Amino acid sequence: MGHGPFAKSSKSASTPTNRRRSTRFAFVAPIVISGRDSTNQPFREETETILVSFHGASLKTRNQILNGMHLSVENLLEGVAEKAICVSVAEPESGEDQHVIAIQLLKPRNVWGVKDPPPDWRSAEEVSRQLLASIPGRRATDAGATEAPARRDAVVTQSADLDLRSAELAESVLQLLRRQAAGILRESLKEFEERLKILESGAEARLILHSDRAISDVKTQVSQKAENTIADAEVSLSKLRRDLLKQLTERIERAVVSAEEKLRERITELSSPHIEAAPDANPENKTFPDTHK
Repeated sequence: MGHGPFAKSSKSASTPTNRRRSTRFAFVAPIVISGRDSTNQPFREETETILVSFHGASLKTRNQILNGMHLSVENLLEGVAEKAICVSVAEPESGEDQHVIAIQLLKPRNVWGVKDPPPDWRSAEEVSRQLLASIPGRRATDAGATEAPARRDAVVTQSADLDLRSAELAESVLQLLRRQAAGILRESLKEFEERLKILESGAEARLILHSDRAISDVKTQVSQKAENTIADAEVSLSKLRRDLLKQLTERIERAVVSAEEKLRERITELSSPHIEAAPDANPENKTFPDTHK
């Protein structure tokens, strides 16, 4: 938790110099807070207080509000509004979409609608008037009686104005820093987009070049494979032609030999009866009739 009216008390908190400026206690008041969040986006949120004091309150919010950021607090039921500054931010609990912040009013007052506020909630002017009214015989026109309260009121007013000016100056500085940060972010995003476009163009050109090279390599490989396939086919066809011619020649030779053998056998068959029926031309083999009988 940060420093402020809702900061955790230390061991020396009971001393007069460290004592709280006003009593703090639990009180639920429906309020509306508005302003700009950590991203400089305007917001308006209905919420309620958890703890209240004359100088500020703690409440829950869904918006990202940082220490030192200004916001407006409205109590619609009471019809009052006041400027405030965030003095503490707590981390949201697990599973919760809200977190607790503590705010300090720039002009302390009872904006929470507490009907019976503690005595230390009274303003300096009210305390002074009560002191004057409690003195017997004291005249309201007495210069000494009016000078001290007027001086104290002037000091209180001057202090409140100084706090308000300091808060406005801090808010102006924060707004300037936010605008500068937003400008730097826009320039960085623009430069990043330009570099990304350059990288995309280079990548596209490299992709096209690689694609052309890959297509050319594929074409070359396909042509080489086609040529090799054609050459292999021609060799295979030539070998097959030689084998067929060889087989055909052998078959023709075997057919011719077989035909000659058959022709000889046929000729022999046809000529055998004629050879047997022809007279014997050899005189030794002739038979003469026997005359001596």
